[in-house]
Amino acid sequence: MRRTARQAHSLLADPALNVFHNSEAFLFCNYDRAKALCHPSRGAQSTPSLDRCRPNCANVARTDVHASQIEDTAAQLRAQACSPLLPEPLADRLRHKAEHLTRLAADHRAARITVDEENS
Repeated sequence: MRRTARQAHSLLADPALNVFHNSEAFLFCNYDRAKALCHPSRGAQSTPSLDRCRPNCANVARTDVHASQIEDTAAQLRAQACSPLLPEPLADRLRHKAEHLTRLAADHRAARITVDEENS
């Protein structure tokens, strides 16, 4: 989906948006407690539980920088998994995590929203 620069700027200027950065999960959280999966009871939480982010949460937003960081981390995990000193169960977990991260980055790249500079 493409957006114009004007649309992007209006979204960023919206005071109703509460955006939190979660560098551990490689995402931004545009926190809306009614949609938050980090608070299943949808209680009166005014901030997200960033240690409980779910990739399928409607509040999640990723940038291309996040996708690149995810791909870099996946490559590092694959390299670690190749170590002959690593026990096989741990190597399997690292490979599984790398595959998961690779899918997240691929999903982002397939569904990302871009800015259309020509029509702004």
